[in-house]
Amino acid sequence: MVTLNTDIENSRRIAYVGSNYTRSGATAAGLLQLMTSGTVNVGIVTGSSNILCHTERIAGFLKTLEPFSDRIRVVDTVEIHDDEVESYEKTTTLLSKHPEINALFFAAGGVYGGCRSVEALGKKRRSGSSLLIWSPPHAKCWKMAPLPPPSANSRKFRAATLFPCCLPI
Repeated sequence: MVTLNTDIENSRRIAYVGSNYTRSGATAAGLLQLMTSGTVNVGIVTGSSNILCHTERIAGFLKTLEPFSDRIRVVDTVEIHDDEVESYEKTTTLLSKHPEINALFFAAGGVYGGCRSVEALGKKRRSGSSLLIWSPPHAKCWKMAPLPPPSANSRKFRAATLFPCCLPI
């Protein structure tokens, strides 16, 4: 057996083909450290603590930030199960509960929903404050466009009620 994209611990596989997620998280932390000054309060948005690549990415991020703990600290972590609607809702709650957060690290999918939350809350945050956002390189690109008429029970309908002018490309 060969595992692809995400390794499976204790699987007796003969090979793993995929990214080094620990280094990916370390790269994000290194860039965060280089791109910021002063106090940085980070919120982590991840898919699931049960998915190895998500936990490895966060582990690399946290380990690399250890030497900078005097100015960079992780405030809270939320799991959004790679769901855009859940990401919107939980990122909104995270930022409302912790207004000191000035950086977000997206360790998995759900980047679009989280960014829409930041955009929606942007009008309510203190003047002059901004968020630095880091996401995995596989995050989808999005453009502003009208949504087609959704059915009332579809996930697109739920998304359309929260993101009324956006459509994935």
